[in-house]
Amino acid sequence: ENGMEALAENEDEKLREQLAEENQLSFETLLEEEETSQLEVPEEPAQTVYTEEQLKDYEFLISHLYNVDSSTKTNPMQLNSEKLLSYDFHVDKETDGPQILIYHTHSQEAFADSIEGDESTTIVGMGSYLTSLLQQQGYQVLHHKEVFDMVDGELDRNKAYTRAEPVISQLLAENPSIQIVIDLHRDGVGENVHLVKEIDGKPTAQVMFFNGLSYSAKNGSINYLPNPYIENNLALTMQMKLASDSMTPGFARKVYLKSLRFNLHLHPGAMLIEAGAQTNTVEEMRNAMEVLARVLGDVLY
Repeated sequence: ENGMEALAENEDEKLREQLAEENQLSFETLLEEEETSQLEVPEEPAQTVYTEEQLKDYEFLISHLYNVDSSTKTNPMQLNSEKLLSYDFHVDKETDGPQILIYHTHSQEAFADSIEGDESTTIVGMGSYLTSLLQQQGYQVLHHKEVFDMVDGELDRNKAYTRAEPVISQLLAENPSIQIVIDLHRDGVGENVHLVKEIDGKPTAQVMFFNGLSYSAKNGSINYLPNPYIENNLALTMQMKLASDSMTPGFARKVYLKSLRFNLHLHPGAMLIEAGAQTNTVEEMRNAMEVLARVLGDVLY
């Protein structure tokens, strides 16, 4: 009898795992849409300085600093600015080995005037330029260019995050000196939306810091997508957003919160950055990398 109960429990566990896997696959078939903000109209210009009272006001944060997608929910405890701003993301430039990792789950993302076959005009090229800018600041940067969104020569983003996870995990295990992990993307917006801001007299693509909360508005916590570093990730993006608004108002869009985890569970210093969109030019994107490097330098200094 005990043996039969154990067998039944084992079968139940297998069924639960199968259902979780099926749910994960169904989520992954929508990942490109899931990661897209689908912005229809430009956001209002951001403030340059926020008071302590404003940052403690949850409703103010939600209306001024964050876009909460309908797929997820957050709360005042999770967006506790006092706690999130207490995190220290200082990177010691004297650390031996790479300190910052840049990679691209969606390496094939391109821009309005990208040249087919010219990597420098794609999101990977932007990663290369950002790498060089951060290196000029004294950081040791590892730019990983492996492709995760192509299968047998065809674009396939359905399991890009699943394919990237073991590779990035191994890179982090091999390079414990890495303190910041950036998955650099390009957003997808309506064709009538142009995410550009004039900064230092140059047309500059706007960026968006992006968090996955492993939480479904419909079903609650997504237990098969655990992320022990959600608070760390949220702290980093809040600090990036506030630094950007202080240094270059209007450069950073509102921080976007969605339901999945987007491999942000791989490191406490991990963040996903949506730089520009398909309607931006390569020139606007390169200008954005210059501003982004400055903001990163401010937060990581």
